[in-house]
Amino acid sequence: MNPISVVGSINIDLVLSVPHFPESGETVAGGDLQIFPGGKGANQAVAAARLGSDVTMIGRVGDDHFGHQCLETLSNEGVDTSGVLIDKETPTGIAQILLDPDGHNQIALSPGANFKVDADQVKTHLPKGPGIVGGVFEVPTVAIDIAFQVSADSKSGSVLNAAPPLHIPASLLANTNILVVNEVEATIHSGIEVKDIDTAIEAAKHLCKSGQLSTIVTLGDKGSVMSDGNTQDHHPAFKVRVTDTTAAGDTFCGALMVATAEGMSTTESIRFASAAGALAATKMGAQTSLPTRSEVDAFLSAPQQL
Repeated sequence: MNPISVVGSINIDLVLSVPHFPESGETVAGGDLQIFPGGKGANQAVAAARLGSDVTMIGRVGDDHFGHQCLETLSNEGVDTSGVLIDKETPTGIAQILLDPDGHNQIALSPGANFKVDADQVKTHLPKGPGIVGGVFEVPTVAIDIAFQVSADSKSGSVLNAAPPLHIPASLLANTNILVVNEVEATIHSGIEVKDIDTAIEAAKHLCKSGQLSTIVTLGDKGSVMSDGNTQDHHPAFKVRVTDTTAAGDTFCGALMVATAEGMSTTESIRFASAAGALAATKMGAQTSLPTRSEVDAFLSAPQQL
């Protein structure tokens, strides 16, 4: 199996359960504050590691308690952290997450050291040779652009999670093999309002025209759609009891990288990623919710309701 490298964010998540999301000017009393290691990049790296891949993380943390906690967690999960730098001047990124009783979330982000990841760091620490490179937009796009250029030169595969929905440089799209976005991101990147499965397919097809890539639009409990510009499919979601959706999308992306590295077909890859994402939504927290390979394999081998 090809190794995986992830260029992305490393955060600490501050999670507060609330009875409902507050309106503007409203104060809502919540439960006890919970603190979890997170960050979309780190979540995807840990997800891939728990699913059996050799994973290298490229990112940046502050020289503070949260930063050292994040590094320790990544190392304990078997992720190679030699590409994670400690910034002496900028604190570790923080995500403030509000969680409602249905498991839906609202997130506010302070990027911190994540926005100090640069091209030189990527060039120095990105492993050479074939593999899968993943990128997610909680670090500067120039860092991911360079990483994907290097991956293209070494004949590696690439998975871009264009979240949050920042501008995607044409050079980055040209070196992207698989683009993953949710409904909101698909709407912003394509200019097509995603309201249902049909409009999601339309948006996915439109985004495929931007380069030689396949586009996956994730739709939560409606599953996902995929288009390569010529063919398109809808993949239903697995039915689970949702507790917290915080890292479900990151788990999907990490699992998709694993499936791609293992040479699964597109249909097999999306099914595998969907199962992993569904399992992540059944537990609290970001990295604390990520399933192991044995859990995903057992889930897929059991009778399922779609």
